Formats: sequence, structure tokens, C-alpha cells
Amino acid sequence: MDKRDLYDSFGEMEQQMQQMLDKMAKLRADMTTVLEKNAELVIENEHLREHMVEIENELPKKKRLARPRSQSHGKTWKNSMMR
Repeated sequence: MDKRDLYDSFGEMEQQMQQMLDKMAKLRADMTTVLEKNAELVIENEHLREHMVEIENELPKKKRLARPRSQSHGKTWKNSMMR
């Protein structure tokens, strides 16, 4: 391999690495967006669950809806996965 080929190879590799870095930066930005949205949804879900409990507590016992077993003991799929 002569000097020119070696120089060209380094140039190509440098371009490929820059493209990869650009893709990684975009992926990081996309991941940040997804994580932020997920955090918002987790908070919203928690508020909705609290609101459901408030509404349920206001209903007379006869009109209360039966809650699924997993929720009746304060356990949810998310909580069980995080412990």
C-alpha cells in the first residue's frame, strides 16, 4: 500500500467515523426525547391512579367497581418490575 492509498484510507475512515458520531448524537437525542416522554407518562399515570382512588372512595360501597386483583393490593406490573 503506497502513501496515497494509506492517506485515502484514513480519509474514508475519518468520514465514516464522523457519520457514525452524527448518528450516535441523533440516537442520543431521540433516546432523551423518549425517556422524557416516558417520565411524563409515568407521572400522568400516577396522577390518574390517584384520581381513580379518590373517585372510588367517594362512591357508595354498592357502586364501587371491582378492581383487578393485581391493583387491589397496591401492586402493579410496573411496581413489581421495579422492585
